[in-house]
Amino acid sequence: MKATLTAGTLVGTFSIFPYPMPLTDTRIRTARPKAKPYKMVDGAGLFLAVQPNGSKLWRRRLRVNGKETMLALGRYPKVGLEQARQAARDAIDLARRGINPAQHKKAAKARNAAASASTFRALAEEWLTSKERQKTWTARTLRQRQRLLDAYIFPKIGDLAVGDIDSALVYDVLERVQGKAPAQTAFARQIISGVMQLAIIKRLATVDPVYVLRSAHKAPKTLHHRPLEPGEIGPFLQAVESSNVQEKTRIVVRLAFWTLARSKEVIGAKWDEFDLEDGVWTIPAEQMKKREEHRVPLPRQAVAALRHLKALSPVRPYLFPNAHDSRRPAARTFLNRAVTRLGFKDFSAHGIRATGSTMLHGMGFRSEAIERQLDHRERSKTKRAYNQADYFEERRVMMQQWADMLDELATGKGKVTPIRRVVT
Repeated sequence: MKATLTAGTLVGTFSIFPYPMPLTDTRIRTARPKAKPYKMVDGAGLFLAVQPNGSKLWRRRLRVNGKETMLALGRYPKVGLEQARQAARDAIDLARRGINPAQHKKAAKARNAAASASTFRALAEEWLTSKERQKTWTARTLRQRQRLLDAYIFPKIGDLAVGDIDSALVYDVLERVQGKAPAQTAFARQIISGVMQLAIIKRLATVDPVYVLRSAHKAPKTLHHRPLEPGEIGPFLQAVESSNVQEKTRIVVRLAFWTLARSKEVIGAKWDEFDLEDGVWTIPAEQMKKREEHRVPLPRQAVAALRHLKALSPVRPYLFPNAHDSRRPAARTFLNRAVTRLGFKDFSAHGIRATGSTMLHGMGFRSEAIERQLDHRERSKTKRAYNQADYFEERRVMMQQWADMLDELATGKGKVTPIRRVVT
């Protein structure tokens, strides 16, 4: 009898290859689905299950402690041929030691999940998105803290388990922040400490490594926004009137003086916040630094100027819209640029508030009313609970006299004189 020696054929009564040929990437890649699932056997119990929907799933049948089990090893092509073979060999090794590979895989997955949940990055995201932060921090503050995490903190310690972070590692992070953005160092220290305290609460760490570094990096000297001297207010207001700027630029500076509101509150003001009939500006909580609604009395001069401004742009939501998109407010630097263009050195838009506070105290108004106008709240929650006074009518009188005095100073006729305290 003549026999041809080819793979898979018989020579006499013996097969040259008693088992199917091992798989190749080409065979796997070109395998097409059929109406019913079918197997592509590789050997040693490993096979690829080809599903009618085209999915190709690695499987390995084995016996552990006398019980047969089917182990899932992943999906092709995410798990390649060699990876599947190595996974099959690892499974056999575990089975020989009496360990169920499927249970071992689940346990490893759980351990990895727990390890990922205990990294600084995971805890930081939880800390930053907590209800406390969302309620008390503005959207801008949250964005600033996220940028600090992304730029300086995560690259160094983001993927480390919080229990492995020590003072030396934190010091390296703070050194980098100090070198690149010194004004942000205190915030970086605050973030890391907050995250580590959360880790302690969750029993993922035992100490806050930031504590010993609380005085390691000195904050840069704060440059306070100086107020205008009494003799500078008149020339400044005259410069506003005589400068070659748009009318809305004059009004934004005047409104800052008439209300003593913060720059972002003035720039972000919307028409629906104003009751021009009653002369009241109600700033919503989300716009306020303290996250509480704030009522601001409007002097007659402010009401007249706002009526004029509204006539110039009656359909826009913002008083001072962005030059490129009227659906958004002007840039945060709009008011500050308007002030600095007038040529007064060391004086910024924030200095308007300091100027008003200084002058109103000099005019004899009560400190409580002035601080409430500036939205300076009592830090103590207990004291704040007992003092809910708005002083609104007192502030209405105060801000009208302030606006009248500004008019006189703008004409060069006014001078600051003490007044009798207002009692309401």
